[in-house]
Amino acid sequence: MDRLAAAHGIQSSKKMLAEIMALRHYKKSNSEIQELANGFESHASVSHRFKSSLDKDAAGHLRKAADSSRAREAAALRLEAGRRTREEMERQVEARSEGTIARALEQTFGPIQGMLRKDELKVDALVRSGARRGEEDRVADEAAARVDGELKKALDAEAKGVVRSEERDLEHRSKEYITAVHKRAKAALDHVVNPDLVRIAPAPAPAGGGG
Repeated sequence: MDRLAAAHGIQSSKKMLAEIMALRHYKKSNSEIQELANGFESHASVSHRFKSSLDKDAAGHLRKAADSSRAREAAALRLEAGRRTREEMERQVEARSEGTIARALEQTFGPIQGMLRKDELKVDALVRSGARRGEEDRVADEAAARVDGELKKALDAEAKGVVRSEERDLEHRSKEYITAVHKRAKAALDHVVNPDLVRIAPAPAPAGGGG
C-alpha cells in the first residue's frame, strides 16, 4: 500500500479505496477480457479447424468430381472408340457380304438373265409381228370400210334412181289416167249439151213375132 501510495501520490484513503476498487475492477475486466480473448481464440481455432475441414471436404469433393469427370470422359472415349470400331467392322463385314452376295447372285442369276434376254427378244419379235398383223388388219378394215361405204353410196344412188323412176312412171300414168277421165267426162258432157249426138237405139224385136 505504501509503495502504491508513494508511486501514485495517493493521500486520501478514499482515493486509495477508489483506486483499489478501480484496480480490482480493471483486473476483473482484464480477466473477463482475457477470458473473452481465450474464448475468441478457442472459437477462432475451432473455426479454423472447421474451415480447414470444410476446405478438405471441398477439395475432396473437387477431386472426386474431377475423377468422376475424367472417368466419364474415359468411358465416353471408350464407347466412341468401341462404336467406331464396331461401325468399321460392320462396314467391312457388309462390304465382304455384299461382294459374296453379288458373286452368288451373278453366278445364280447370270444364266437366268441370259435366258430372260432371249425370251425378251422372242417376245419383242412376236410383238413386232403382232403389230404388223395389227397394222395389216387395220388397213384391211379401213379398205373394207371404204368398200362398204362406196357400196352403200351406190345402193343409195340406185335406190334413189329406182324411186325416181317409179315416181316418174307413176306421174306419167297419173297424167294419162287424168287425161282419159277428162276425155270421157268431156264426151259425156258433149252428149248432154248437143242432143243431135244422142242416138236412140232401135227397140229390139219381140220374141216369137212370126207366129
